[in-house]
Amino acid sequence: MSAGKIASARPAPVVGDGRSAHEEEALPVVTKVAPFPLAVLPALVQVFVNEVAEAMASDVDFVAVGALAVASAALGSTRCVEARKGHMEHGNLIVVVLGEPGTKKTPALKKAMAPLFEAEQRVRAEHQRRMRDEPGNPTGVPEPVPTYIVSDVTTEALAEVLQENPRGVLYVADEMTAWVAAMNQYRQGGKGSDRQKWLSIYSGATLSIRRSQRRAIYVPRPFVTLLGGAQPDVVGRLIGGQNDGFADRLLFAYPSGRRFGVSRKEITEDATSGWGKVVDELLSLRHDEGEPVVMNLTIRALDAFEAWNVPFFAAAENGDIPVFLEGVAAKAPGTVLRLALVLESMAWAAGEPGRGTAITEEAVHGAIALFTYFFAHAERVYRQYRADAQDARVTRLLQ
Repeated sequence: MSAGKIASARPAPVVGDGRSAHEEEALPVVTKVAPFPLAVLPALVQVFVNEVAEAMASDVDFVAVGALAVASAALGSTRCVEARKGHMEHGNLIVVVLGEPGTKKTPALKKAMAPLFEAEQRVRAEHQRRMRDEPGNPTGVPEPVPTYIVSDVTTEALAEVLQENPRGVLYVADEMTAWVAAMNQYRQGGKGSDRQKWLSIYSGATLSIRRSQRRAIYVPRPFVTLLGGAQPDVVGRLIGGQNDGFADRLLFAYPSGRRFGVSRKEITEDATSGWGKVVDELLSLRHDEGEPVVMNLTIRALDAFEAWNVPFFAAAENGDIPVFLEGVAAKAPGTVLRLALVLESMAWAAGEPGRGTAITEEAVHGAIALFTYFFAHAERVYRQYRADAQDARVTRLLQ
């Protein structure tokens, strides 16, 4: 499906073995998708993304979605958006970058993450200095170690980090398929509730873990943005299996191009410091007496949101969305609001005037453009998965 359009593919009847006829027909694989809509990002961030992509000879998409995830994590649970009374969305995301070996997706993501890592190093150094120079704690409770980034931890260990860092963290999974496979590996028999806990974390529901030998873990508003990479040929491990809505929440970036060679261009100090400034400003935001600051949509933003939302779901009801993307489409309003919150906060952090007190029309339009991008890439991923599954079935029949 091309960006800006909803592909026409009406839901098909279910065939004898319980699969949709869409799974039986030969689905064409999408090889070309729209590039990342760079104009939705603040000018400071656009400069950084372009310079990194040029210097590393990598796709702009890898750097841009990495920056989006980092901004989401830096914002943390300090802000939320309320589109209608009682319906809140935070800015946490699950971003999955797909690319063949050699596409430089991991180095590009590391460049985007660098300011958050450096900020963590600074606050940890200050924490160590304070512990050294100010021995003893009148409460008797050790001061938690500040944490912005985690990786390769169990759900229980993550919950402990979140309890000590209520702002939230960025979870980095270098190989998303291994992360999914490891969700329950620490449970007896390989089964447990890790997947359900991740669904709860995404929705911001209270995370509570009881432990027989130690104090229970209680996190009232968990916040985790997950940024991971994967190779296209194993994507079935991410979207196959349980139909619990987890895969529908993944934001895929699967760019079409593949760049080779070594660039002679360098990343300027202005570009690096500009992106670093945005991340530091986001980290400077605080809760309001322990609660997230609620941001509402302006009238014009609400009009823009409804002008997109109504025809989008009319198309879904008319069967103009592929049946295998209906779950993704169902999450569209919440996804757009989350993206709008992150974009609005990034614009404020970049120093754009009149931004950051409410969700503006510009942020909503940008979020819609981002959702259209991710939706198109999700279609490419799902079609590739189904094509691979069909090939595997044919191979089994011929054996």
